[in-house]
Amino acid sequence: MLYNDKPTPHNMSTISTIRILDDKDFETEKEKLKQKMLTYQSNGPDKCSPHPHPFFGKFTNEQWGKGIYKHLDHHLRQFGV
Repeated sequence: MLYNDKPTPHNMSTISTIRILDDKDFETEKEKLKQKMLTYQSNGPDKCSPHPHPFFGKFTNEQWGKGIYKHLDHHLRQFGV
């Protein structure tokens, strides 16, 4: 799924441990996302998380980069951005 050019399918289930259940302020969360994107852009893939992915397990830096791209692309498409 990470290595093809197909967008992530709609309606995939969310891992229960990362599901967000409380209310969030959209503008605040949007700004946090922008800052995380800028940090990732300036740090590059070598500074990706050393933690395993909660569903897929251990990732290389390249896999984290592709996964982050596909996940973000999925949600931006979901909201028509």
